[in-house]
Amino acid sequence: MQKGEVKEYYSRLTDIVRRYFEQRYGFMALEQTTDEILSELRRHPTAEEVWGETGEVLRRADMVKFARHMPSMSDHEKAMETARNIVERTRVKEPSFPASQGKENEPHAVV
Repeated sequence: MQKGEVKEYYSRLTDIVRRYFEQRYGFMALEQTTDEILSELRRHPTAEEVWGETGEVLRRADMVKFARHMPSMSDHEKAMETARNIVERTRVKEPSFPASQGKENEPHAVV
């Protein structure tokens, strides 16, 4: 981005999000348009809360890649933060156990 490679920046950013969706939700996001991805995401309740943000990031990237739109530096930063939020809010969370519970399940040393 700092080198003026705005199109490449948005292409890489959206590729990361698309690959994440492929792994997380099991559909071919790299081969789909923005509208197709958003339609697929509507089928997944865990993606519902990030649907709007996803559309915003993908559509801005489409404008950069296909319409020569030049977003501001703050737009670049917002796109990156939004992509992080999409992943963070939809990732599978590992269960957390209280500290005492974890110790009870640890194997005991045999002397």
